[in-house]
Amino acid sequence: MFFHEYLKILYDYCGGGCSTAVFVREVFCSSVERSDDLDLLPDDSLAHSLFSGKRNISKPLANKVRPRLDRECFYSLVNTAGVDATDHFKAAFGADVTMDIETFYDKLFEQFRLFIDNPGREVANVIGGETKKAPPPCERSTEAQREYDEAVGRYLASARNYYSNVKNLLFSKQSRAFYDFYVCNDISFGNNRKSAVTVSSATAQKLMEIAQFIIITGTGGLGKSMMMMHPEFQNKKRPKAVCSKG
Repeated sequence: MFFHEYLKILYDYCGGGCSTAVFVREVFCSSVERSDDLDLLPDDSLAHSLFSGKRNISKPLANKVRPRLDRECFYSLVNTAGVDATDHFKAAFGADVTMDIETFYDKLFEQFRLFIDNPGREVANVIGGETKKAPPPCERSTEAQREYDEAVGRYLASARNYYSNVKNLLFSKQSRAFYDFYVCNDISFGNNRKSAVTVSSATAQKLMEIAQFIIITGTGGLGKSMMMMHPEFQNKKRPKAVCSKG
């Protein structure tokens, strides 16, 4: 088990809706004897990185925590988990749901101590078996894949309906069908006007043949925003980044 995996399960059951950075700082502060002069995580950046797994517990941080570890203080953190969720809490760490709560909290503390004693390393899960993780998309069950496909289909249909009728400067009071008035733009690109190349009836496919990252500039009312609403700019064939300004 890695430390960030441990943190994420704790956060799901003991986070109480606070930010992840605040929670990570609370985990450390709740695991040691209280001291006004102890500042384990002076800023949120380290806390965020520990939660995401971008950084590991450093040896200096572990050396600060190790001599001050306090089991009772740690209990004050994990005891905030809802009583009706304790079985799920145990199961998330692969623990037997029949395990009594005191033993479970003891194991949670010992797991934290193991991370402190082995800073930056993957350690054994002493709480139970393997932690439960959601399967990657390629491993969805047939039923889960069907539900996923239906949800994506509903979203795409909703987006298509939303953008099929729009308002603009000409039709500000009542929306009109997009294709009743939309005309593809001509776009010029190049280092200067003399050598500029014009792309007629510009589409996402045509722009993608030029570059993957594009900025479209022009004065207001030329149709830049309308171009971004065109269905071809909403599908998978668009360039990696297209933005408009002006």
